[in-house]
Amino acid sequence: MAGKTITRRKGGGVQVRASRSRWTAANRARFLAKLAETLNVTAACRAVGLCDRGAYKLRKRDPGFAEAWETTIADAYARVEMLLLERALGGAPEGTAAATGDTRHLETLSERALLTLLNQHRQSVRDIRNAAEKAAERSAGRTMLDEEIGAREGLMATLDEIAARLDAAERVGERAGEHGDGGGGDAQ
Repeated sequence: MAGKTITRRKGGGVQVRASRSRWTAANRARFLAKLAETLNVTAACRAVGLCDRGAYKLRKRDPGFAEAWETTIADAYARVEMLLLERALGGAPEGTAAATGDTRHLETLSERALLTLLNQHRQSVRDIRNAAEKAAERSAGRTMLDEEIGAREGLMATLDEIAARLDAAERVGERAGEHGDGGGGDAQ
């Protein structure tokens, strides 16, 4: 029944009505592509001309869409981690991060903005990764290697150190602004 929505009533009957959803397959794909590019649900919804409330409702009722959303967030989160790591290590060869996906928008963001994205999505990505790891453990019949856990924890600690350094640098900059630079004008 293409274009029809079937809902079950509490009394046991069903209701069939024309679907009014504008969350077509094309809109879903465009939304997920923009979400991967920006890690921002509101911006992704704006790109397809739909509201974010509808996106969250669709995610709740459509397990396939929810899984695609989670995968998109986890992949984009990993790209942000890589961008920050590359910057922390003094840069990387041109195109290194871009090989893992479209990072044009993310590459334009400051370290502070990238860290904000990490903080906003950290718990949901942890949940996604934990669920994926448990599923892999069940299917493989083994637990994750200690080295992999240590590497991930080390990376997270490095990113936390970067955030602390940025906070400290920002505080120093604010203090310098409060005291003035003593110059009073352009030096010639």
